[in-house]
Amino acid sequence: MLNMAVRNTKKLIRATSQADNIRLGRFFTKKDTASLMAGMCSLPDKPMVRVLDPGAGTGILSAAILERLCQGGVCREINLFCYENNAAYLPMLRYNTERLRKRCRKLYGVKVVVNIIEDNFILAVKDSYTLTLFSTEPEKFDYIIMNPPSELMAPNSPEALSVKDLFAGTVDLTYLFVAMASNALAPGGELVMTLPTSFSTAPNLSALRCFLLSENTLCRLHVFSTGKPIKPIKKQMIMHLRHTPPSPTQMVEMSVSSDDGTPAKTKTLPSLATSVVVHGQDKCILLFHDPIEMKVMQYMQSLPHTLASSGLKMKTGLTLPSRYRDFLYDTQVDGSIPLIHPCTLQGGRIHFPADIKGQYLIPPIPSLTQPNRNMLLIRRIPPKTDEHRLVCGVYLSSQITTAKLISTHNKLNYIAPARGEMDPPFLYGLYAFLSSSLCDIYIRLISKSEQINAKEMAELPLPSADVLRKLGNRLITIRLYDPIFCDKAIADVLHISVKA
Repeated sequence: MLNMAVRNTKKLIRATSQADNIRLGRFFTKKDTASLMAGMCSLPDKPMVRVLDPGAGTGILSAAILERLCQGGVCREINLFCYENNAAYLPMLRYNTERLRKRCRKLYGVKVVVNIIEDNFILAVKDSYTLTLFSTEPEKFDYIIMNPPSELMAPNSPEALSVKDLFAGTVDLTYLFVAMASNALAPGGELVMTLPTSFSTAPNLSALRCFLLSENTLCRLHVFSTGKPIKPIKKQMIMHLRHTPPSPTQMVEMSVSSDDGTPAKTKTLPSLATSVVVHGQDKCILLFHDPIEMKVMQYMQSLPHTLASSGLKMKTGLTLPSRYRDFLYDTQVDGSIPLIHPCTLQGGRIHFPADIKGQYLIPPIPSLTQPNRNMLLIRRIPPKTDEHRLVCGVYLSSQITTAKLISTHNKLNYIAPARGEMDPPFLYGLYAFLSSSLCDIYIRLISKSEQINAKEMAELPLPSADVLRKLGNRLITIRLYDPIFCDKAIADVLHISVKA
């Protein structure tokens, strides 16, 4: 049945002009993706079920879910509801669903009642989302399967205003579909949907994630990947939810594929508890691509401390040289203090002085100065040639014994304790940990931005101070600070390796 719907859809695409073909083809769900989505649904355990396909298009997902539900279980009747208001798709949708209805009866003895609603799905069901005293009882569904359309909606559009409690500003129509569809689930009902991978961590979608995951159990995640580490295809992932009370111990099935979801290119990963997959107060969803990433996440979450609980804080460098050109000097003069530039960070150390201009500053204001003490410096924007998100360098106050005050370039971040001083073994251990592949994989999982923010850094898990000092002493002994040797120290001291 799915093959029939896909063939007919291809006929519609071929019948369209070449220009329309380019725009039209990308809107329809691929056959293997539709089959994968439908296969996530459990078989029905009752004689009659209700199925919703919002934004049904030509009925590809409807065909996939009908084929799945008819193949097993005790269901003898399916009420299918298809929302579609695009006039170009409606004739093919009617044709496909009629063919599906007849095939279900003939091949499986299952009665299918098709309801095609030619309406805007969001506006048609908005009253069920904002229930009032005079609202009618909203329709509920046992299965909802969808590949929602994508279109930016203005904040004052009727669609955006219907779910204004979850969004602020411009919102993608995709997420309005998600909110409305999840609200239409019957108790125990299942929702399977394709989503952009950005949904998993986007800050502006935290309210929607909290709404979804506080009302539903996350059952499965599937990621479409390019095959490169931490490089999901921008297009989408698949999420499977069940409308039952969530539990942090509930296991989430995980899978990844390097194509549209064919069995040959789909890899099943070990299941993880919801508490591992759903991360932080914003309920960011971690998308894994291989067992190594899972191993890293579980290990990092087992560590006893964070950067903040260890008394450390990351701050931004104080001086933006372009604002203080008249106060910069190439060599030391009376009243000047060292200004640490990003280019002095090389090979895990700070090399000062360097053969550069403007490396001394006569500070016009006190806020440009900081005590000369041991710090870990981090490039705010890593070089494109570097594979690590955190490019770090150890700075020891003993490197500039004549200065009580220094300043740091605004393109650097620095980590230091609120009080006191980091001893060299602890500082080198912190450098080894943050420069390791272990930490790099973790950061790429929790942060989709090229720059880790202060909140993410404050929550970064850390080993105990004693363990960090063991790491630091290992580097100090061998006098090699390349990330390769940081990984070796991690393997020797922490007994964990993240090599494939």
